[in-house]
Formats: sequence, structure tokens, C-alpha cells
Amino acid sequence: MFAVIASGQGNIDRAILEKSASENQGRAIIDSFSSTFKINFLSLIASEENLTRNAIAQPLAVASAVANWTLLSPHLPTPEFVAGYSVGELSAWGCSGALTIEQLVAMTYARCSLMEQYQPQQAGMLAIRGLGQEACQLQIKQLLGESRAYIAIVNEPDHFVIGGLKHDLRILQQYCESSSIWTKLLDVSVPSHTPLMRQAQLKFREYLEQATFLPKPFIPVLSCLSGSISTDTASGLHLLARAIGEPIDWQACMQTLVDRGVRVVLELGPGNALTKMFNVAHPQVAIRSVADFRTIQGVVSWIGTTLSKF
Repeated sequence: MFAVIASGQGNIDRAILEKSASENQGRAIIDSFSSTFKINFLSLIASEENLTRNAIAQPLAVASAVANWTLLSPHLPTPEFVAGYSVGELSAWGCSGALTIEQLVAMTYARCSLMEQYQPQQAGMLAIRGLGQEACQLQIKQLLGESRAYIAIVNEPDHFVIGGLKHDLRILQQYCESSSIWTKLLDVSVPSHTPLMRQAQLKFREYLEQATFLPKPFIPVLSCLSGSISTDTASGLHLLARAIGEPIDWQACMQTLVDRGVRVVLELGPGNALTKMFNVAHPQVAIRSVADFRTIQGVVSWIGTTLSKF
């Protein structure tokens, strides 16, 4: 069985649109995002602009993943499932067949704008590896009291991303480093998937309630919240909105794919961070990222060869 996954905004680089922009169909999708966001993304990635800014990274992540899938999908079997990490879940819905490109672009713009509008000042995210989830929650409470720092993403049993105010994140980081626990302060300013973004979550849900979409996705979509499978667009998009202000569990998403018999996975990008996580957690699964290949044809050849072995 075959599945497709889409990355979050943490691995944006200047080669992100290289493959998709080389074909007319891919370039048309990128142009749609450029028009709505009033940013020439093709020119931007060639400039010295900081690509990690939320207003740039979110649309770039979605545009690149969906453009890649648009070029690949005619040459590949239909996946059993599609899933996405953080904003990659929006990309997953764009690949599912439930949305037109116009709807996807408008939805991305609404999500990005609302998160920009309601993000707290001086906030960010901190990755931690080597501390169990219960211990991590306990340390947050003991060190910070009634702080504004929360577990935002569960990647593995001892690998988390914490979202919160930078002052609180620095205190937590200092404790971890003094205990030889690996940390990395991420280059993001929006504490996604935490209660700090609850207002953006509610406003995005209101936006989705006014929109009209196909009742069912062509490809079932996994929810980031728990790895549950959405075969109904309305309920699936409700979960997508909830994920703005509630923690997501990528570990559960990977486990759902494995439990459902998926043996081959393609990461659409940006980057290959999900491939690395999958290799650690489930080495029996064959997984590569589009970013690993020089051409779209190389991706198609790998999928065909790998699927033939199962």
C-alpha cells in the first residue's frame, strides 16, 4: 500500500520550487499563490528575503507540495491515504481531491492571515529530544508554573516541539541543556498548535463554515490531531481548524499508516524531515522525499520499482 505525506514549513530552502516551476502545470499553481498573496514567490526565492517568515513559509510549503503532487499524480497509483505535518495537513487536503486550487489558495491565505493576526508577541517554538512526554509536561509546570508554554507537536516518544513565549522557552531550554537534553530553538514566531492560537483557530473554523467544498475527498486524509482518518470533508476540515490551537501527534499519524498496511511512502516536501522521522520510527517502511531526487521522472521510477517489490 502507498501513501503520500506533506511537510510543514520548517524546511524551506531556495530550491523548493525548482522541480514544480519547470512544468506549466506546476508553475500555474505557484502563480495562483503569488496572485492571492501578492508575492512573486519565484522571484522571492531568488532574492535575499528571509523565507522562514510565517507569511512566506506557509504558502510556500503548501504551494510546493501541491504543485509537486500535481505533476506526479498522473504517473502514480492513487495513494490509500494522504497526510501532512502542521501546515502540511492543508497541503494534504489540497492533494485529496476535495478542493479546487482556488479554494486551497484562499484557505491557505485565510489560515496564514489569521495566524499572523492573532499570534502573541515574542513567541516561538522549541524542539526537545531525550525527555519523555510526562516528564516534559512536569518540567514545564515546575519550571514555569502557570506559564504560556505547551507541548505543540509529538514526533516520537521523547521528541517534542514546545510552543510558547520566548522568555519561557529560554528557561526551559536552559534547564534541558543543563541536564544534557538536546534542544533547538526553531526559527518561527508563531506558537502553532497551542492554546495561544485559540482565537485564530476559532476564526478559521468560522471561515470554513461559510465555505463550500466537495462532500468527500477522493483520497482519505489523516488528521494531525490523532492520526484519525477523514473520509468526510466537513468533519476533516473541522479537525484541520482545531489543529491551529491544539497539539498535533505526528507519531500517531505514522502509526496509523503502518497499522493500515502502508509499505511505501512519498514525502512531497518541502525538505525530507518526515522521511528521517519515519526511518527512525518505522525502518521497515520504504520512504523517500521528492527533495531527494533531481527530477520528477526519478520520483516516478522509484515509486514504480519500490511498489513492485511488495
